[in-house]
Order: sequence, then C-alpha cells, then structure tokens
Amino acid sequence: MVVLSTAIFFAKSFGFTVSVTDSVIEEPFLLKLKTYNEGYLILKDSVLISDKQKTNIQLNTGNYTGFAELSIGDNLVCGFIINKNEPNLNLRFNTEKYSKEGIAFNNTKDNLLYSELLSIKEKFNTSFRNIYEAKSNLMPLDSFYLNKQLQYEHQYEQLYNQINIVADSILKKDSLNYTSILADFLKVPTQKYFPALSNSFDNYDALLHYHYFDFIDFSNPLILNHPALKDYIYNYFTLYCINTPENLKQGIDIIMKQSNKNTQVKNYVFNVLIDLFLEGKNDAIINYLYENYADGCAVQLSNSKQQTAFESIVYTQVGATIPNIILNDSKNELQSLLRNASKNKYTIVYVWMSSCHACETKTPKLAQTIAPYLKKGLGVYSISLDEEKDDWFEAIVKYDIKSWTNVSELTALQNASVLPKLNIRATPKLFIIDKNGIIVAKDIFGTDLLNKLNKLLN
Repeated sequence: MVVLSTAIFFAKSFGFTVSVTDSVIEEPFLLKLKTYNEGYLILKDSVLISDKQKTNIQLNTGNYTGFAELSIGDNLVCGFIINKNEPNLNLRFNTEKYSKEGIAFNNTKDNLLYSELLSIKEKFNTSFRNIYEAKSNLMPLDSFYLNKQLQYEHQYEQLYNQINIVADSILKKDSLNYTSILADFLKVPTQKYFPALSNSFDNYDALLHYHYFDFIDFSNPLILNHPALKDYIYNYFTLYCINTPENLKQGIDIIMKQSNKNTQVKNYVFNVLIDLFLEGKNDAIINYLYENYADGCAVQLSNSKQQTAFESIVYTQVGATIPNIILNDSKNELQSLLRNASKNKYTIVYVWMSSCHACETKTPKLAQTIAPYLKKGLGVYSISLDEEKDDWFEAIVKYDIKSWTNVSELTALQNASVLPKLNIRATPKLFIIDKNGIIVAKDIFGTDLLNKLNKLLN
C-alpha cells in the first residue's frame, strides 16, 4: 500500500529531479518515465521510490522534446509534454487521484497550452460525431438524399473552418512550444484556406481524400513524439478513403509521398499502415505497400504476432520464395517441400482437410485436371490439416491422390505450424512454385489452372 499525498517533479535539460513529500510509503514502488523514440513509446528511465529514498532522485530525459507518460508500476499517472526549452517544469500529482483534477503543472507554458488543446479537441469531437451520425443515418432512397449529403458536408467544412482558426491561434502563441506542432493535427484543409481547390472538387469528402495531410509537416521528426500522427492516419482511412483496392492504394500513395520528406517519418508511416491493414486482414494492400514502399523502411510492427502475420503474407505472394515445410508423409517419412520442388519443373502446393466441404468438391476435380501433367514435370506436395490419421488416409483413397506427396502434422488446427507459415485462413489453398520455390501462381482452379499449366508445361 502507498499512502502519498503529493509528488513534485522539477525538470531540467538533463531530466527530472523527483521528490516525494508529505507521505508515508509502506511499500516501495517503481516510478516509470516513457517517451517516444521514432514513433514508439519506450521506457526512458525508472526509479524505485521508497520511504528511505524519495527525495532528489533523477529521471533522465536527455534533450527530449515531446509527449511523455509517467506511471507507477502499470498504472498511468499522467501524460504530459517535456520541452527542453522549458527547463523548470514542475509537475504535481496526487497518487490517489489519477485524473486531471489531481494533476497540476507550474512553470510550463507548454503543458498549459496542451491542456487547452485537449479541451478544444474534445469539444470538436463531440460536434463532429453529431454530424457524422446524422450523415450516416441518411437513407439513399430519401427524395432529398443528395441535397442533405451536401448540407452535412457543408457543416463539416464549417466545423473545420472553426477549428482551424482556433488551431492557428495556438500556433501563434509561442512557436517554441511543442503544442504548436500538435495544433497542426487539429487542422484540416477547407476551401476557405485553399480557395483554388474549389475549382477541382464538387464535394468536400473528395477534397479531403486528396488533401487531408496538407497541414502536416512531414519533414519534422518531432511529429513522431506523440500518438497524434497515428490517430490522424487512422481517421483518414476510416473517413476519407472508400474501402476499395484502388481507393486504398491511392490513399497510400498520397500519404507515402508526403512522408518521403523525412526518412524517420517515412519508416514510421510505413509501419503504421502495415499494422492498420493487418488488422483489416487486407493481404493485397499489405503486399502493395511492401512492393512499392518497403525500400529503405525497416519493418517494426507493434508485436511479434503482427510481425509473423506480415511475414506470412509477404512470403506467400506471387514472386516470393515460399517458406519451406518439412512434415511426415503417409509412410511416416520426412518430406521437405523445397527439396521435393527441386526435383520437378513445377510443383503444386495444395492445403486441404477431409472435413472441408469446398475441399470435397475441388480436390477430385483438381486431381483430374492435373493428371496429364504429372508426367510432364509437375509434382504435388499435398498438405492435409487433418487431426486424425484415419480421416486423412480415407480421404487420400477417396480422392485417388495416392501418387501425390501427401504430408500432415496430424495436430489440432490451433497448433498447426503450416497455417501462419503459408498464411492459411481458409481451405483449400493452392500455390504453384518453380523448382527454386518461387511462387508463380496461387489460388487458381478449373480453367484458370488448366491455362496456367498449359503455359508452363506445354
């Protein structure tokens, strides 16, 4: 238990000097300071506070300027701004009250201005949600549907004009404040600010699709020292990018072109987009990002699960080298996918399971389609996801695929290593690879498969 009335922090250019006063600390606790490093919140420093060690303790911040978080153990105390231009930050909070009312800042214009900005943003979000909900509830068969759509877009634009004026007032107060950088994230282009744009667009949503990021200074790496950029990107793809492949690609091109002004910013934006489309399980868009913008960008995703998902998508696209699979065959002998492939001109990698209805339909047709090509240099590496050996063996006989190389892990689906390696989300799954393991086609059946095999082997 910690009984603590007040903690006082004095910030200098080298960091915080921590003093805990008017308190009885029955159990020591770890005080953590987190700051951003190229867009990612990391532990900057920590100190153990105890009744014997509670005054004149330093937390290092170096020359950092940006948003920081202070926490006791895993409990967030507050988020605030560190600015090397304001070396006399005095942060006071009550540990029994982790709320705005329990926190006070002295001797720091940046944090006072930041609190003002957050209050403005909260009011703006309320107004925005009201318009958004009203617009979303419009019925396409309403006789004045288009008219009402334009009215709501006009309300959006008026709201953005108001917030732009407020953001400009914050920017003018003191350009040395870090909050002045954040004020740009409140702003959104309008025809009032860019009169020439009115000749290019007949609706406001289209204008924002192309110009949403115009106020953001992508050349300034300090924009990475706050979660605002990530939120701004997510808002853009939620509100002003229609969820179609071409529209999403266009949105990616727009933001990646802007972020190209700074290597650190570009790398961060690339990873935010990968994370975003991994959440949406949009393999085609992830592959588009990787093929067009991965050059010079290090993949640094939010967690190891996301990293594995990303790699499985990238490594199973046409043109990539398929991950090697080594499993026991129906005779209990180990079979390597890449070693098998090296013996053939081309190899079909087929993933299926006996209980899959689509597999039950497609597997016999597949066997019939490829039979003439098995003597022309085509091999088959067939991966069953069955858990029971009897089910697997019965299906091999049923589908008459004994001549294929049939392998299986014979494990529950949740434990199957093949699923993440080959990015399997549904069965059946089909790849065609060359003798070096390069994927030349995927997920084609029937006439498309026949045409591809004729092209490859005739």
